[in-house]
Amino acid sequence: MSTPQTIAGPDGVIELMEGGEAESRRGIVVCHPHPLYGGNMFDSVLDDVCSGAHRVGLASVRFNFRGVGGSEGDHDQGNGELEDLMAVKAWMGERIDSVCVAGYSFGAGVASRCPDPVAKVLIAPPVAMLADDLGTAPILIVAGEQDTLVPLSDLEARLEPLANVTLLIIAGADHFFGSSRTTLKDEVTDFLVRYG
Repeated sequence: MSTPQTIAGPDGVIELMEGGEAESRRGIVVCHPHPLYGGNMFDSVLDDVCSGAHRVGLASVRFNFRGVGGSEGDHDQGNGELEDLMAVKAWMGERIDSVCVAGYSFGAGVASRCPDPVAKVLIAPPVAMLADDLGTAPILIVAGEQDTLVPLSDLEARLEPLANVTLLIIAGADHFFGSSRTTLKDEVTDFLVRYG
């Protein structure tokens, strides 16, 4: 993992960290959980996504949303955070050929709203935050069978008609995945091999 750095963002500087091979031509931008509940770019689920991406040759960038850590600005209920994501994605895209996006919890809701036609990994996304139009690019949604914050029945109902979405349900897992994180990492890695 690299040393945190800052780039210009839409509401002040954005703090981020790069990872993976510097010469990689493919990459992933990863969004963290809810800022108002302690979410930041050092989350352990983000560690798993990034290390899985590195295993299959993708570079990674994780960043702090506005108002978190060294990122300037104030929390904006996901709207300004989408602007943050797009700024980081554009910054990464200046140096590599293709960029996909991922997010966990609140970050998955933000990542789902990325308007670009790119592969997405959405881990425990809040149903109410999911984009109205999820597009046609491949999407992996990972859900815990026992997640009380994102009820599986609500998620399944929302995703039923979408052919481009793979819903992976991890048995016994809750919103934080705990002992299921190895399974989570392996499944995300397999998806990135195909679509990242």
